[in-house]
Formats: sequence, C-alpha cells, structure tokens
Amino acid sequence: MIERGIACCAHTCKNPVLYQMVVNIISLPGVTAPELAAEFRLAVERMAQKSLEEQVTDNQRML
Repeated sequence: MIERGIACCAHTCKNPVLYQMVVNIISLPGVTAPELAAEFRLAVERMAQKSLEEQVTDNQRML
C-alpha cells in the first residue's frame, strides 16, 4: 500500500475512521516501526489530499 498508494473502494477511501484506527494500532510501541506508521498516514493523506484528522472530521459531519 505504501509503495503503490491506496486501492480505493467504498470500504477504504470512504472510511477515514478505519484509517485512524489502523494508525492508532500500528503506532503502538512494538507493533511496527514508527517510520512505517508515518508512511501509512502519509499515503492516506495523499490519497484524500487532506490530513487524516480533516478526513475524520468531514466524515463525522456527514453522519
């Protein structure tokens, strides 16, 4: 995913809450390298062209 970008479908690109959960989990000490978690977040932000926090906020407004 990090090298090629994110494959978009209704379950991924439209689900920033899922991405936030993944970032939270992979950012836990010992789960993966901090650099990998940062690269994942950057890939998500590139895909949406906005920060992950903005994506989550926008998603919550739509509910």
